[in-house]
Amino acid sequence: MLIDAITGDVVREEQDRTDDREQAIDLTQPMTYDAALEKALAARDGELRGWKLEGDDGRREYQFDIAQQGVEKEVTVDVDSGQVTVD
Repeated sequence: MLIDAITGDVVREEQDRTDDREQAIDLTQPMTYDAALEKALAARDGELRGWKLEGDDGRREYQFDIAQQGVEKEVTVDVDSGQVTVD
């Protein structure tokens, strides 16, 4: 809001806007949960402790928490490229 210092009148009102529009995530295309889990377990054999599907800035990825001999690591599978990373 911009206010005239002398009269105290409102000269201009400003509004915050966001252009972020959340879209529904398709859980079947181009990669299903089962296909992503198979890739994750191929990269790190172990016990699945948790998972989530993240979508941000047009990128979607499954994140799996996989424990191996008591050590838990996050395995990420990019939904579009199929690339797997172990952190």
